[in-house]
Amino acid sequence: MVEVKSIDVGSLAKILGAICAVVGFIMGIFFAAFGVILGSVAGGGAMGIGFGIASIIIFPIMYGILGLIGGAIMAIVYNVVASKVGGVKYETK
Repeated sequence: MVEVKSIDVGSLAKILGAICAVVGFIMGIFFAAFGVILGSVAGGGAMGIGFGIASIIIFPIMYGILGLIGGAIMAIVYNVVASKVGGVKYETK
Protein backbone atom coordinates (compact mmCIF):
# COMPACT_ATOMS: atom_id res chain seq x y z
CA MET A 1 0.00 0.00 0.00
CA VAL A 2 1.16 3.48 -0.88
CA GLU A 3 -0.08 6.50 1.07
CA VAL A 4 -0.45 9.97 -0.44
CA LYS A 5 0.77 12.17 2.39
CA SER A 6 0.56 15.49 0.55
CA ILE A 7 -0.44 16.94 -2.80
CA ASP A 8 1.49 19.66 -4.61
CA VAL A 9 -0.78 22.70 -4.55
CA GLY A 10 0.36 24.08 -7.90
CA SER A 11 0.04 20.73 -9.65
CA LEU A 12 -3.54 20.09 -8.53
CA ALA A 13 -4.54 23.69 -9.20
CA LYS A 14 -3.12 23.50 -12.74
CA ILE A 15 -4.81 20.20 -13.57
CA LEU A 16 -8.18 21.22 -12.12
CA GLY A 17 -7.98 24.59 -13.87
CA ALA A 18 -7.39 22.87 -17.22
CA ILE A 19 -10.19 20.33 -16.69
CA CYS A 20 -12.62 23.05 -15.64
CA ALA A 21 -11.65 25.17 -18.67
CA VAL A 22 -12.57 22.26 -20.96
CA VAL A 23 -15.88 21.87 -19.13
CA GLY A 24 -16.41 25.62 -19.48
CA PHE A 25 -15.82 25.40 -23.22
CA ILE A 26 -18.40 22.63 -23.51
CA MET A 27 -20.88 24.65 -21.45
CA GLY A 28 -20.12 27.67 -23.64
CA ILE A 29 -21.03 25.67 -26.74
CA PHE A 30 -24.35 24.68 -25.18
CA PHE A 31 -25.09 28.27 -24.15
CA ALA A 32 -24.12 29.47 -27.63
CA ALA A 33 -26.53 27.04 -29.24
CA PHE A 34 -29.24 28.04 -26.77
CA GLY A 35 -28.58 31.73 -27.44
CA VAL A 36 -28.83 31.29 -31.20
CA ILE A 37 -32.07 29.31 -30.89
CA LEU A 38 -33.57 31.74 -28.40
CA GLY A 39 -32.42 34.71 -30.47
CA SER A 40 -34.00 33.36 -33.62
CA VAL A 41 -37.28 32.55 -31.86
CA ALA A 42 -37.48 35.91 -30.06
CA GLY A 43 -36.41 37.87 -33.15
CA GLY A 44 -33.13 39.19 -31.74
CA GLY A 45 -30.79 37.05 -33.83
CA ALA A 46 -27.72 39.28 -33.56
CA MET A 47 -28.05 39.50 -29.80
CA GLY A 48 -28.33 35.71 -29.50
CA ILE A 49 -25.29 35.17 -31.69
CA GLY A 50 -23.33 37.78 -29.71
CA PHE A 51 -24.27 36.10 -26.44
CA GLY A 52 -23.23 32.74 -27.90
CA ILE A 53 -19.81 33.95 -29.02
CA ALA A 54 -19.24 35.67 -25.69
CA SER A 55 -20.17 32.52 -23.77
CA ILE A 56 -17.68 30.43 -25.77
CA ILE A 57 -14.93 32.90 -24.83
CA ILE A 58 -15.93 33.84 -21.27
CA PHE A 59 -17.05 30.46 -19.88
CA PRO A 60 -13.72 28.61 -20.32
CA ILE A 61 -11.82 31.52 -18.79
CA MET A 62 -14.22 31.82 -15.86
CA TYR A 63 -14.40 28.06 -15.24
CA GLY A 64 -10.61 27.74 -15.59
CA ILE A 65 -9.91 30.47 -13.04
CA LEU A 66 -12.46 29.05 -10.60
CA GLY A 67 -11.01 25.55 -11.10
CA LEU A 68 -7.51 26.85 -10.46
CA ILE A 69 -8.56 28.53 -7.22
CA GLY A 70 -10.68 25.54 -6.16
CA GLY A 71 -7.85 23.12 -6.88
CA ALA A 72 -5.43 25.14 -4.78
CA ILE A 73 -7.88 25.30 -1.88
CA MET A 74 -8.60 21.55 -2.11
CA ALA A 75 -4.88 20.69 -2.11
CA ILE A 76 -4.25 22.90 0.92
CA VAL A 77 -7.19 21.38 2.82
CA TYR A 78 -6.10 17.85 1.86
CA ASN A 79 -2.55 18.49 3.07
CA VAL A 80 -3.79 19.83 6.42
CA VAL A 81 -6.23 16.95 6.96
CA ALA A 82 -3.79 14.28 5.75
CA SER A 83 -1.16 15.52 8.19
CA LYS A 84 -3.63 15.01 11.06
CA VAL A 85 -5.44 11.76 10.14
CA GLY A 86 -3.31 10.22 7.39
CA GLY A 87 -3.53 10.28 3.64
CA VAL A 88 -5.35 8.23 1.04
CA LYS A 89 -3.94 4.72 0.64
CA TYR A 90 -3.89 2.88 -2.67
CA GLU A 91 -2.30 -0.25 -4.02
CA THR A 92 -0.30 -0.50 -7.23
CA LYS A 93 0.23 -3.69 -9.19
